[in-house]
Amino acid sequence: MKPIRTKRGSSSGNPELSGGGDIFWHQVSLAKRFCLNLSPDRNAKLAIVSGGREKCAQNYNVEREGFPFYCIEFVASGEGYLELGKRKYILTPGTVFSYGPGVRHVMRSSSSSPMVKYFIDFAGRNAQGMLSRISLAPGSIRKTFDTGQVLKYLEEIIEHGSRGSRNAQGICDALLECLMLVLDEKMMPYKKSEGRSAVPTFLRIKEHMSKNYARTDDIRKIASECGVDVTYLCRLFKRFEHESPYRHILRLKMNDAAKMLQSDDLLIKEVAEKCGYNDQYQFSRCFKNIFAISPASYRRLAVRRG
Repeated sequence: MKPIRTKRGSSSGNPELSGGGDIFWHQVSLAKRFCLNLSPDRNAKLAIVSGGREKCAQNYNVEREGFPFYCIEFVASGEGYLELGKRKYILTPGTVFSYGPGVRHVMRSSSSSPMVKYFIDFAGRNAQGMLSRISLAPGSIRKTFDTGQVLKYLEEIIEHGSRGSRNAQGICDALLECLMLVLDEKMMPYKKSEGRSAVPTFLRIKEHMSKNYARTDDIRKIASECGVDVTYLCRLFKRFEHESPYRHILRLKMNDAAKMLQSDDLLIKEVAEKCGYNDQYQFSRCFKNIFAISPASYRRLAVRRG
């Protein structure tokens, strides 16, 4: 990949050709953008080039045969239209997609409901691999749920990138890695017929669990209290959390246990009882299942670090 300075909205067919002009597209009504190194080191593992938040104008229209950098775009509000290669999609809030060298893409904003979207342009020898590992390889599109953390990291990248401090590049690159990990947790397949009730139902169940996990880990009882079928509850967790509801509750319990183990105030047996385990050895197995070390080893490590 040959990093070059180019217009984000250019319709030039060859991303390998250098060209003049700005890296930002002009068909926006409001924007906050930044540029870092527009000619990043080819040997860098990951390097943000530019990014920002844009409110698209009614005539927003981008057509490119490719782009010299890798890019993640996230739709925060409004609606639009997207083509990635030969496939066509409707853009709605929570949609995230990527493109890069050799990936044809067309973007248009709805004139009645203009998009507000974020973009992060980046390069680096690990860039494509990192996108592939989170199922967002260039030319891919996904949907996100519980988007608060996604927006948090996007805004932090823009904030640090706009400051222009001597550590801006390093901070932004590190935040991009965090953003990708968050996306990996919060993304699901893009579906045109996505059920609108699934996400709020899942979030409602998670909130119920977070308030009641110390009281019960009976999945059937939790499903009944939330007014859903246990099979549907398990399917929601497999789809959105990529783990079983029981393991999610176990993780919440063991996080509580870890906090208590950071001091010598309680015996391990007492910590186990506070977490609902009468059998200390069963508690130890569960703790090790989550943290890969025993409660005793965790306590020694925590006390030594403290």
